Amino acid sequence: MKSCPECFSEYEDSVERCPEDSATLKNIEKDPLVGSRLADRYEVLGVVGRGGMGVVYKVRHEMMDRFMAVKMLHSHLVSEPEAVKRFHREAKTVSQVKHHHIITLYDFGMSSQRQPYLVMDFLEGTSLKNVIKEEGMVPFERADHIYQQVIDGLATAHQMNLVHRDLKPENIMLSKNANDPDWVTLVDFGLSKLREPKQEDAYQITKVGDVCGSPPYMSPEQCLSSTVVDPRSDIYSLAVCVYETLTGRLPFNAKSAIEMLDAHLYATPIPFNQALPELKVCSEVTHVLNKALQKDPEARHQTVQEFGEELHDALSRDALKLRTFKHRIEVANFKDLVSEAEALHKATLENEAMKAVTAQVAKAAADLDGVQFMRNKENSSEQRTSKANKILSDSGWMSRFQRKGEDESESVATGEHPLLDTCPYCHAAVQPEIKFCIKCNHQLTGPVGQYSPTRANKSDGQGKGFSSKAKVATTSKSNSLSIIQKVLTVVLVVLIGYGGWTAMNNDELRTTISKLVANVEKK
Repeated sequence: MKSCPECFSEYEDSVERCPEDSATLKNIEKDPLVGSRLADRYEVLGVVGRGGMGVVYKVRHEMMDRFMAVKMLHSHLVSEPEAVKRFHREAKTVSQVKHHHIITLYDFGMSSQRQPYLVMDFLEGTSLKNVIKEEGMVPFERADHIYQQVIDGLATAHQMNLVHRDLKPENIMLSKNANDPDWVTLVDFGLSKLREPKQEDAYQITKVGDVCGSPPYMSPEQCLSSTVVDPRSDIYSLAVCVYETLTGRLPFNAKSAIEMLDAHLYATPIPFNQALPELKVCSEVTHVLNKALQKDPEARHQTVQEFGEELHDALSRDALKLRTFKHRIEVANFKDLVSEAEALHKATLENEAMKAVTAQVAKAAADLDGVQFMRNKENSSEQRTSKANKILSDSGWMSRFQRKGEDESESVATGEHPLLDTCPYCHAAVQPEIKFCIKCNHQLTGPVGQYSPTRANKSDGQGKGFSSKAKVATTSKSNSLSIIQKVLTVVLVVLIGYGGWTAMNNDELRTTISKLVANVEKK
């Protein structure tokens, strides 16, 4: 185990610095007193905690079979008269004050090592400081219940002219008593002082120049050390405790003990309603704490009872305002969540509708691309046919294969059977002079021994006007043109496909197509 030399908190061996004050931790050797007997009647069971003045042990009274707490002065302070004097003072003052919210003292003695010790109640509970660390901000109602008990016990001490001088959450112990889980007991009166009659420095227990107390909770007069303190110093310290209990932080920002002492003397505390955003409605508590934290004791509450009454009323009123404010925040947050959920649901529906429209547009665009593709294919075929006809007509290519001295038209006209007027394949007009369809490029002269498809009941498969050489050339040309058509068709399909893919990826074009489709559907 390790201990902090500043706050005396204990930590595991793995921790190097104190989280509270950043002081370097020191190793704690095993306490030799644990397991021994004290004063022949107290069995020392273990260490409960360590403080600036001494160590607190858990012991068992062997004759009474009762657990008790023993506070023993540190061995290194035995040689300091002032420390021994303070220890005796605590025994004297606490033994004279009888109150159910103040620790009860049962015995006082000296160990075999000449270390003075006190025997007190053993409290099965925790300190208010631990509650703040573990739970954070304490609710107003619970804080009011705790501090009314503190004020009750402190008022009794003040009536007996006793000033605690070291009020802080660590010295406010909470334990379970009957049905009350937050039963308060004030402890550690080591810095307290009873006022003695006919003594000028009534409450002064230190020589000039000494500063005693816990810096975060010390009053300005304690920081000056040369100023005599009175019960109003406890009111200042109590106000700091209330501030920390309700907010989880101190009213002053300081990085060291020296800075904290300077803040108590000269700095303005952070207003309570500015410590946290949700506390901005707590004007009543802010007023009470501002008054209690005044630098001049004359400007504070003059008695702890006066402070307690104003604090109780302020906490009651501000607790209601705080609940109302938090409820409004929760309602506003709930409405925001509902609005966000509705907006998300609406966006989801719109997204689904957009997907459906996009699918319809894509389908319509695909259909339109298909129609356009077929139209382009037909137009391309017609253009190629017309171009071929024009080339044949202009070049007079077929006339070179015609037999001289023969008139095909006369031969056809005088034939036994009339010629067919249309092509049986594509129903285009047939030119009997060349005996093949110029549109679909089919050879119309039938095989040998069969009638020609262009002539009714013609037994001769060879038509007049063509030589064998012309027939071979015509057949070769027909096959060549068929291959060209296929190549052109493939190229055209690729181009149309690429154009369709480009169109599908063009948002502007898709929008235009959608409008065209909509117009077509309307018509």
